Amino acid sequence: MCGRFGFFELKYFLDLLRQLAERYDTPLPKLVEEVDALAAKVDGHLRKMGINL
Repeated sequence: MCGRFGFFELKYFLDLLRQLAERYDTPLPKLVEEVDALAAKVDGHLRKMGINL
């Protein structure tokens, strides 16, 4: 037993912390840059299909 938490509760909590660290590791400006690039790519595909927004 690890204090007030059992082994599995502690492992679950540490896994959640690890997931949060990975999720928020990328800075917002980098995410905005990636979204803009993907949006431009989608717009290009839509234009090729004859859809103009």
